Amino acid sequence: VFGHLCQMGEKPVADSFRNAMLNAPQGWFQGTTVEGLDSFQAYIRSEFSHWTVGLAIPASFVQSAAWRTAWILGLGALASIWLALGAAALIGRRIAGPVDALASRAREIGSGNVTGRPDLDRVREVAEVAAALEHSAAAIRERQQLIEREKAALMEADHAKDQFIAMLSHELRNPLSALTAAAHLLKLAGPGASASEHARGVIERQTRHMTRLIEDLLDINRVAMGKATLIREPLGLADLVSDVMRTWRASGRLDRHVVELAATAVTVDADRSRMEQVVSNLLENALKFTPAGKKVTVSVGQQGSDAVLSVADEGEGIEAAMVGRIFGLFVQGPQPLDRQSGGLGVGLALVKGLAELHGGSASVASGGPGQGACFTVRLPAIPLAALPIPAPGGAATVHGRSRRMIIVEDNEDARTMLKEMLELNGNRVREAADAVTGLRLAAEEIPDVMIVDIGLPDLDGYEVASRVRAAPWGGRVLLIALTGYGQAEDKRRALAAGFDAHATKPVLPEQLELLIEATGRAAEDRAV
Repeated sequence: VFGHLCQMGEKPVADSFRNAMLNAPQGWFQGTTVEGLDSFQAYIRSEFSHWTVGLAIPASFVQSAAWRTAWILGLGALASIWLALGAAALIGRRIAGPVDALASRAREIGSGNVTGRPDLDRVREVAEVAAALEHSAAAIRERQQLIEREKAALMEADHAKDQFIAMLSHELRNPLSALTAAAHLLKLAGPGASASEHARGVIERQTRHMTRLIEDLLDINRVAMGKATLIREPLGLADLVSDVMRTWRASGRLDRHVVELAATAVTVDADRSRMEQVVSNLLENALKFTPAGKKVTVSVGQQGSDAVLSVADEGEGIEAAMVGRIFGLFVQGPQPLDRQSGGLGVGLALVKGLAELHGGSASVASGGPGQGACFTVRLPAIPLAALPIPAPGGAATVHGRSRRMIIVEDNEDARTMLKEMLELNGNRVREAADAVTGLRLAAEEIPDVMIVDIGLPDLDGYEVASRVRAAPWGGRVLLIALTGYGQAEDKRRALAAGFDAHATKPVLPEQLELLIEATGRAAEDRAV
């Protein structure tokens, strides 16, 4: 450190120092000393003595410290940058790994080839996105599975439709062919010829078959659409089964088999006509698949709180794979091309649907092919006192006496055929083509039974029923509505108008006689 103590003019000083003193009383600058040494110099002038004091530090000393500081700062900055780059790389790898795995997972989900779940839990946000993707993927898979199931169901339904159309065509063409041939034979053969008798039997059987097909199709549609309704009443199930079997036996439909009934009294809250359908469908199914001469056993009784109806046969039996599907709509076991067993696969589906409408169930058991089958219907029983059930007799007749009857029907062919059918059963029948004539005939000679069509040219059948019930003698007449209107609302309206029963066209002879037998007690009770 060099020092200068001088007064202007006393000693020589460096030019840089002199210039600095002249510019300001104090300060610092870089310059050379008198000796020519490069230095940083600071100076101050005394106000008392007017002397200027200056100090000089060699520039190399100051600059070496600055460069040392600069190097230290530079190295520190470089070290900080390297540390920051290393930390960034480490953090980037920790983030980029899950993000790459997430991207790969998204591509797997998009392609549908999803493998095991990668480790994505190190970054919370990525884990949340992954969870959302997994949820979306599950929803997509579920939707795809639903689409596939719907597609399979549509294909199955389309196949079932094609099968049903083929079956329906076969089932309708065969009876129509037989009816056409029988009608032609009746024209050619004489009334008393054996060929005519055979033709009449063919017409009766094939008409019954077509009627059953149409009724089952209409009823199963109502059941499937939820439009079927029940007109319930306390009903002796054993009585009903006995009546149905007696009618079938009288018509000869049980002649080719050994059919037995074991029944004890049990009462159910049920729709009579619907339960007759259940019994008839089970009987028809058993007879159809049981060889001639084999046994069919019908049982009715009570088990716990249930009324149980079972129909067991010694027929073809059911394969194990079909047992769970036998009550499905249009479901049938394998059949040859000739379809000797026939049917549309509707009858058993209707049995199950009607049983469930009554709060019951339908089931089947079979030991397999050739082991027969047992169909069982269970219904809630009404706890009433049991009544003795008369054993059905093979020679019993469904009509116990001759009745006075009036038919009111505007269709001449239908009226004439119905009149002749009832007269063959021993009844005295008068006929009318309109409502006014029918009411006049009823007033002239009070009938036991009036069978009235609903759609008449002058008054409808509901008005006819109302006027009959309003007459002094109207309570003694059994009124039956015979019409093509067969919806549940039509039945309710007929009963509300005063009819005792409602029958839907076409009706078989034994069905009409059974209906008259079953409802005849109501008119007799009113007459007492």
